[in-house]
Amino acid sequence: MSNQKNALQAIIERFFELQELKFKEWDEDFIDEDTGDVVTIKRRELVTEESSLEEEQLLEQINSQLSEIDTDTLFRLKDEIIWGTMDKYSIWKELNDRGALGFPWKLIQDGVAILPEDMEEIPENYFQCCYFLTSVVFPKNLKRIGKGAFYLCESITDMRIPDGVTSIGDDAFEHCDSLNSVYIPDSVTEIGYHAFLDCHSLKSAYVGKGVKELRCGVFSRCYNLESVILSEGLEIINSWTFDSCWELRGLEIPCSVKEIGKFAFEECYFLTDKYVNNSNVKGNFGEIIADVIQDDGLMIKDNQVIDCWRTDSVVIPRSVTHINEGALAEAYIKECHYAGTIEEWKKIVCEPDLIDVVHCTDGDVALGDEVLGYDEEDYEEGIGVEKDDEKTVEWYREAAEPGNPIGLYTLALHYEEGGVGIEQDFEQALHYYHLAAEHNYAPAQNKIGVYYVEGNVVEQDFEQALHWCLLAAEQGYDVAQYNVGYIHFNYPSDAPNYVEAVNWFHKAAEQDFKDAQIYLGMCYEFGIGVEPNLEQAFHWYKITAEKGDMGTQYRLGTFYKEGIGVEQDYIQAAYWFQQSAEQGHAHAQHALGYLYMNGYGVEQDYEQAFKLFYQAGKQDFVESLFNLGIFYYHGIGVEKNLEQSILCYQKAAELGLATAQFTMGGFYARGEGVEQDFEQAEYWWGLAANQGHKEAQQYFEESAKDDNVN
Repeated sequence: MSNQKNALQAIIERFFELQELKFKEWDEDFIDEDTGDVVTIKRRELVTEESSLEEEQLLEQINSQLSEIDTDTLFRLKDEIIWGTMDKYSIWKELNDRGALGFPWKLIQDGVAILPEDMEEIPENYFQCCYFLTSVVFPKNLKRIGKGAFYLCESITDMRIPDGVTSIGDDAFEHCDSLNSVYIPDSVTEIGYHAFLDCHSLKSAYVGKGVKELRCGVFSRCYNLESVILSEGLEIINSWTFDSCWELRGLEIPCSVKEIGKFAFEECYFLTDKYVNNSNVKGNFGEIIADVIQDDGLMIKDNQVIDCWRTDSVVIPRSVTHINEGALAEAYIKECHYAGTIEEWKKIVCEPDLIDVVHCTDGDVALGDEVLGYDEEDYEEGIGVEKDDEKTVEWYREAAEPGNPIGLYTLALHYEEGGVGIEQDFEQALHYYHLAAEHNYAPAQNKIGVYYVEGNVVEQDFEQALHWCLLAAEQGYDVAQYNVGYIHFNYPSDAPNYVEAVNWFHKAAEQDFKDAQIYLGMCYEFGIGVEPNLEQAFHWYKITAEKGDMGTQYRLGTFYKEGIGVEQDYIQAAYWFQQSAEQGHAHAQHALGYLYMNGYGVEQDYEQAFKLFYQAGKQDFVESLFNLGIFYYHGIGVEKNLEQSILCYQKAAELGLATAQFTMGGFYARGEGVEQDFEQAEYWWGLAANQGHKEAQQYFEESAKDDNVN
């Protein structure tokens, strides 16, 4: 038996020797971006993927004797699946049969898990680390999804929770890195902490009417989450719920929401129109500017309004001291209200030509001479330009008295906002909106509808809301068309009219109203009010994506990579990942590195993969740091360097990646590259086990058994 094992070991070692012959190595200099120093590193590149006859014969012998290979060597061979040289399923199956892997492999066939019909609960950590699980067929009687049930299932792309499920446990889908969309039905009443934490590819989510509370970190660090539908009935959005959702651009907060926790929208850089349907928090973009820019000396930064297409109105207070070049460019603002004089406006705006665009877009004057009754040239000559709030109010009233609907509407806005000599008074605002609406002025009609939706001053009445918004929508007013769709989508809560909602979303979307396009895309994606149509979903998402920002470019790459709503095209995926990666998007850098590593859509290039993982790793992107550890350890695309490998693994481990923590434990246990230290090994394994890492948990379980025997 010993001779047989020695022979097998010799075959394995010869196999690894043949792998080494496939690579070439050379020295290359590059300039360190941080220090400016010239650094020389060893480069390593795969020359050929073709297997020699000897290699194929060795593989046959190895695969036929998997049961004779010790577990540590099997894990070493398992790593070879990264480079495509081994049959991944045979090795994983062998490890699972030995109990080295803890998930229910037998339920998975060709990447699909078919759950038993009588299963009512998916137990805690049930499918944890099922890297090749792509989809799940749920039983009809399923009620609960346990804690960590799909943790680190990196290949799942879409998740439609079935009707009947009532609870989703903590960390249930954490780190499902390929998950693109999630649908949570109305039957779900509880979503656990961090349920979708670190789902970096997640693009869209629908949260049903049964959920009352979004707990801490539910969608935290979903960097590419762009659209979310929250249903009426939600009452609490807890702290950190949408933390670091960098690409989130449109979010309707239902009227039912009573509490928003600290840092709920931390680092949601593009979320300029999140508070829409709550009377306690301001609505359209302009109102948000008025609400947010309160302190003297604040500035509207470059391009802050660039993506605010078809904004209803913008109110800019006197506290704004400067509006940078490009800040209001291409925003298609219909009405801009500045709380100071024309002379003051000219002083704070960098681009003189911007004044006419803001004041007179679409022919509707908001603060021009037609409304206020003075000639702009008077201000240019310094006539009557002293700050005088009482005079300003008088001008507003004079503009409104002749029955000018724009003047009436402007006065209503100022009563709604308060300031500039007018005390905030919603009843007066509604009064003047009604006077403007009598002239069939669509923005005023729409505003009245919003008041009825919010129950602001008037009793909440969705029939009246629909009546007024329809009057405006039928005139082609895109904001109202969207609002009509929104009302149909959400009210009444027990019988929404999704079909009619989609009809109105279409009308607004065709006028390039962004929120409507996002809703429409999600309706097609999830089959809400229409038959599911991923091609249409892709079409509408793409319209909102093709504006050149790096997050959108990454998302397009993901669609092409996964074949979501478009034919799978790795070349297009690589192109869009490249555009995004060049702008420093860490996830795109990692995704492009993956394509280079595997030769998908690009020529396989381990050196380029290493560079991209290195760039993403500098931004503390944990998956890239882990891959760098593998590259340095095996000498893939770079010279073997155990010290650097351990540094990368340790950084990823310190950032909380369970697989890296488990790997660090192995280094300390073996004394490989570090001084042997079993306390340190158990420390790292303990951290991994606490996150549900099966192999780490298995170690402690076996240790406990051994202690009991002794």
